[in-house]
Amino acid sequence: KNRPQVEFLITVAFAYLSYFVFAPIPIFSEFISLFSCGFALAHFNDSHLSPESRLATRTLFKSWGWVAETFIFFQIGVNTSVSLHDDSWAWTQSVPVLILAL
Repeated sequence: KNRPQVEFLITVAFAYLSYFVFAPIPIFSEFISLFSCGFALAHFNDSHLSPESRLATRTLFKSWGWVAETFIFFQIGVNTSVSLHDDSWAWTQSVPVLILAL
C-alpha cells in the first residue's frame, strides 16, 4: 500500500501477460485467457489495491474500453457503408476520419 505506481504496473502487466503467454498455445483462446484474467483481477485484485492505484486502474480500463468500443462501432459503420456503396474505400482513408472524430 506504500507504492501505488508498482501496484498499477503489476495489474496492467498481468493483463498483458495473460494474453501473450497463452496466445501461442493452440488449445487456449486469447479471448478466454483475457476474460479469465479480468475476472480474477476484478474479484481478487480490486480489494487489495490502494485507493490511488484503484482509481488509476479503473480509469485506465474504462478509457481503453471506451476507445475500443468507439473504434469497433466506427469500423462497423465504415464497413457497412463501404459494402453498400463502394468497394474501394480502405483503411488508409478511414484512419484519418477516425482521428478527426476523436
